[in-house]
Amino acid sequence: MTVFARYEAFKTALALSTGYSKDALHVFVSLAVVLLAAPLFGRRLAGGGPLLLLLILELLNEAVDFWAYWQAGKDLRIEWLPDTLRDLGSTFILPVLLTVIARYRPRWLTRGP
Repeated sequence: MTVFARYEAFKTALALSTGYSKDALHVFVSLAVVLLAAPLFGRRLAGGGPLLLLLILELLNEAVDFWAYWQAGKDLRIEWLPDTLRDLGSTFILPVLLTVIARYRPRWLTRGP
C-alpha cells in the first residue's frame, strides 16, 4: 500500500469514526491548523503565516485526492475539480474570516471593557 493510499484510508477512517463528512472535517482541521500554527511558529493570527501553512497542507491534500481519483479512473474534470473547489471553500472560509477579523477588528477577539 502506498503512502497516498494509506493517507486516503486514514481520511476515510477518520470520517467514519467521527461521524462527520469529509467536508466537515475540512472545516475542523483547517481551524485547528490555523489556531495551532500561530503560537507554535511564533506568528500572529493576523499575519499570513498560518494561512500560508494551511494553503500548503491543503494543496498537498488535494494532490493526494487527485492521485486517488486518477487511480480509480474517474473523470478528473467532472468529479475531482468540483470536489476540489468545494474542499477549498470548506477549508478556507472560516480561517480567512478569522484572519481578517484578527487583522482589522482584533478587539472582537478579546475581552474588552
